[in-house]
Amino acid sequence: MAARRRLGELNRRYPETSRPGTITGGAVPSPIPQSAVPHMTDQNWRQAMQRHNTEEREPWEFRGGANELGHLLHDATKNDPVRFAQLALQLNTSHHVAYGSAILRGLGEAEGESNPAVIYAAALHLGRLGHDELDRWLGWSVRKYLKAEMPDEIVDLLLDRALNSPDPANDHWESRAENGDLDHDDLLSEGINCVRGHTAELLGDYLVYDTDGSRTARIVSSLPAIADDASVAVKACSAHLLSACLRFAQAEAMAVLDRFLAADDRLLASRYVRDLMVHVSYRDLDFVEGLISRLTASTSSLARQTGGQIAAFLGLEHGRLESMKAAATSPDPDVRRGLATVASARLPHGSRVSETHILLVQLFADDDEQVRQEAANVGMHLRERALLPFADTLTALIGSPSFRASLPQLFLTLQYAPDRVHDLVVLSARRFIDELGGEAGDIRTAAAGDAHYVGELVMRAFAQSVDAAQRKEALDLIDDLLRAGAYGLEDLLNASERTV
Repeated sequence: MAARRRLGELNRRYPETSRPGTITGGAVPSPIPQSAVPHMTDQNWRQAMQRHNTEEREPWEFRGGANELGHLLHDATKNDPVRFAQLALQLNTSHHVAYGSAILRGLGEAEGESNPAVIYAAALHLGRLGHDELDRWLGWSVRKYLKAEMPDEIVDLLLDRALNSPDPANDHWESRAENGDLDHDDLLSEGINCVRGHTAELLGDYLVYDTDGSRTARIVSSLPAIADDASVAVKACSAHLLSACLRFAQAEAMAVLDRFLAADDRLLASRYVRDLMVHVSYRDLDFVEGLISRLTASTSSLARQTGGQIAAFLGLEHGRLESMKAAATSPDPDVRRGLATVASARLPHGSRVSETHILLVQLFADDDEQVRQEAANVGMHLRERALLPFADTLTALIGSPSFRASLPQLFLTLQYAPDRVHDLVVLSARRFIDELGGEAGDIRTAAAGDAHYVGELVMRAFAQSVDAAQRKEALDLIDDLLRAGAYGLEDLLNASERTV
């Protein structure tokens, strides 16, 4: 009886909450509705931030707190950066950190550019509040204004964060590497998502716009500390800063290279470090060449590939052919794979075309499938370029074990060639029919998908034929494709007949 009376009292006092309800779900909304934002004054925003100053949520009301209101503040800042940069100056340590973060993120994502002085003032004020959580967004907030001359206080603030922020406390990429998941950009990705790494990268961007060395002069004394950072992920970002310093502080940047590279070999596989080595090669070729033996002997597959890439670059750009030839005959397929990556990409851009051709011909016949695949990418790198200057290399590719790996990119490159490539089209179509013709009619195979490109190429070759011999070649290929049942060829022929 006592229990029933008590239950009745609770039901009458809390009629909506005393009984279990159904489970509900959905996004937690802001405590201030979106519709109210256009009408809110700065005073309204200050009052809202003071009232909703925690992450706690009402237990029986499906609405959020500071984080959710911060989302609205972020969007409002993107739409009116100057107004909310000025509002940021009124924030203090009593305000929830979500509000400062929202404004900094919004400033960095606003469309167009605003008055840099206002943006700098907001970043400087928020950076001085002492919230570690805000550090991630300080550089982000000023990223659009790097061409302008930043106040010394802002540069010093960012440099302090690049050197002294506690984030990251540890690297996490090593655990992924143990599972075999590490890729070329993993180190850089982890670095730009921490305070020291992101800020170092941003300072590198700032130095790119240094026209007289004054910007570099404010950074250069910190290069030893930057080089000694314990985080490999952070170093993957700060390599960009070192590269930018080479222009006006070459001696100081070169002096810290040994200590900077005294880290896991996989550091040299990250993008900014590879770019750094390219820049250094024009200043100290022997230093860069000395890294090849370290990399090719590494236990890391990524590092060995990078060793091959550096060997190829030094050979094809600087004429250090012995290192390149040694990499080409390496028993390690990872080294040869790195070599093939650079060789295929440099053929249309480099000055040593004959050396590149000889190297690619060797790699087209490599025993390793991945090496052949990288070498075959030369077809993709020649897209929309005149192909006749590279006819010998493409002829070698078509006749090599890398032909299958080059498809369909080779066919697309031939299709978009601005010059007449009748002979190359005939060679590639004939090789396709001889090697893959039996699969061309089976829609379960890749060859069936490629058959459409072959058909278009052959019909283009027929249309561009300049004599009877060329027309006969093209017609013979069409007949052979029809006999092979090449998927989609009849539709192409029917469409061609309708346009005649």
